[in-house]
Amino acid sequence: MQIGKFKSTFAIGIWNFLGALSFAQREGCRYYAVFSGLPGVAINLKKAKTYTERMFTFRNVSNLSKNDSIMALERPLKKTDFSFDFEKIHPLLLNELDISFFEDRFERASDNEQEVLFSMAKIDSEIIKTSAILANMNIDASLLMEFLKRLNNKGLIFRPKKGRYSFTIPLIKDFLIRKQNINKH
Repeated sequence: MQIGKFKSTFAIGIWNFLGALSFAQREGCRYYAVFSGLPGVAINLKKAKTYTERMFTFRNVSNLSKNDSIMALERPLKKTDFSFDFEKIHPLLLNELDISFFEDRFERASDNEQEVLFSMAKIDSEIIKTSAILANMNIDASLLMEFLKRLNNKGLIFRPKKGRYSFTIPLIKDFLIRKQNINKH
């Protein structure tokens, strides 16, 4: 199946789903619809129907802090004979994520797009201005915009606001920094 055909089929599905929810709402039905996923979920809902923000309350849920993550793993184990040593397991988990998850997604990007990702990873901000990326790279603005568009289409970044981008995948910025440090040696 072609990507464009999949995207249009997906958009039609969202449009139909939102239409059904709107009908149920007008008929007085009470319901909860919970959507979870990457930041693009809310953006795609809003693109499908312009009145989506009146239908739903959007709440962003971010990653757990390091301490909360450790507690989420340790607390259930307290009632067992098992234990969890974060300092021992953390490097193993990162290595597994790098190999089995991040690397595959990173390889979807062309060499030039990868350079844009590396440049973005150097910027100390969750939401990165296009001007900051340009300041880090020796590249024409129109060419950068094309690379950003491709990275967005590949699901590696998203555009929360005009002229601003962010990584779609949690922890990928740390992966890019690790990868860049390995490539330097």
